[in-house]
Order: sequence, then structure tokens, then C-alpha cells
Amino acid sequence: MAEKRFSVRDFIMPPYKTCPKCGHDTFGVLTIDGDRYSRRCRDCLHMVDRFPLPKLRKKIIYLDQYVVSNLMKLENPAHQRNDKLKTDPFWQELRALLMELRRLQLIVCPDSASHVSESRISPFNAELKKMYEHLSGGVTFSSFEAIQSRQIGELARAWSEGREPHFDFNPRDVLSEDPSDVQISRIRKGTSLLGLVDRPSRARHVPYRLSTHSSCVAGTFWTTEELVLKSRPVFRFQGLSRGREISCPIGVCRSRPSQHL
Repeated sequence: MAEKRFSVRDFIMPPYKTCPKCGHDTFGVLTIDGDRYSRRCRDCLHMVDRFPLPKLRKKIIYLDQYVVSNLMKLENPAHQRNDKLKTDPFWQELRALLMELRRLQLIVCPDSASHVSESRISPFNAELKKMYEHLSGGVTFSSFEAIQSRQIGELARAWSEGREPHFDFNPRDVLSEDPSDVQISRIRKGTSLLGLVDRPSRARHVPYRLSTHSSCVAGTFWTTEELVLKSRPVFRFQGLSRGREISCPIGVCRSRPSQHL
């Protein structure tokens, strides 16, 4: 295999300006990172890393697997079972609109663990992965279970403290990165296991995350309540820890085999 060598000059792109050091019109864009970008000269390699980008507030659109699948088939006609997608103007218009809005930095379409798991069993997994990663630009939802766990925790704390629950619904709390950062084409280093872990070595911890968090939350506020009730309410979080059900009555948290799995 022929050896390919890269130079930093290969990554300096137009538009070019006059370099403040050497005076040549070779001062191009080197990196774009979130809310700023850097420039570097192709000739003298002088670099300035403090150019701000305008603040954005993108709309967040979640595309379910059905939409991702149909958009993928438009890009890969050989995977279409019939000509329905070609003749239906809706999908053509939707694809064009999504791609244009994404190019203009007006929307972000995060992917999720659901996309990964549902695509994995498809014979077109590679094509589906390419589609949802292109639309997301690398922005990924936290696991749905983790989001649900935080909401349950806030409900539990609010009940314990006698107040209304507060949810600020800040997108940054449930996404892998700021959705309003400027996005460019990027190479992703890999795909996390079902979108839940960033390294395979951490995969074994996934089944315990939600169950442990939920047990601690329930145990903390139940044991601080001095209540006498005829029947003790129980939280059940099924299927979260290798086929076990976490059962948390007032004053005690225990685990027992789930009869529902």
C-alpha cells in the first residue's frame, strides 16, 4: 500500500485573507470549534486562534427510525422494495429541506441509542449509520433510561420536599454536546455500544447505572420520611440489572428476581 503523508497545510481551507505576518493572501481557515475558529497561513504557518463565530440557537428535530430508513433508501435506490419513495414527493422534499437547514446551521437532528440498536439488526446497518450520523453531526442523546432516571429523581425529591417538580428542559443536559455549536463534517472515532458507553471496557457497567441511581434516590427520601401508612408504596424499575427488578418500599431498598422477564 502506498504511503500517504499529510501536512498541516492540507487542512488549511479557503476563504483566504492576507496573512498579518508575511503579507501573502494565504491566511486560510484551519479549524472550526464550537463558537470560534482559527486561521493559519499556508506559507509561513502563522496562526491566530481567536476568531469568534456568531451565536446560534438551532431547532432540535428528532427523526425516528422510519424517517431515517426512508431517507437512507433515497440515497441508496437499490435498497428500495418498490418505487413508492421515488413517486412520493413528500420524502424528496423532506430530504432536501433537512439537508439545506442543516447546511445553514439552523437545525440539529441528534441520533440516539434507539437508532443504533434498531439499525444493528438491519442488513443495511452501515448505510443507516451513515445517514443518522450525517444528520446528527455527532450530537447524540443520552440514553433514554438515564433521562427518565433524572426525571424520576426530581419527582421524588419534589414529593419529599413538598414542592412542585422543576424541569428546565435544557437540551444541553441530555445531549453529548452543545446543539447550537457550529457543526462541520467530521470523522467520528467510533460508535458507542448502543449509545450508552464511550468505551467497550465500560459496557459491563451499563445495566447497573439506572438501577443503582434509582435505588439510591428512593432509599434516601423514603428513609427520611416519618410516615405511618397502612400500605407501603413501592417503586419498581424492571429489567434494569440483568433480569432483576429493583423494589424500594419506604425505609428499605432491595433487589429480587423479576417475574416479568
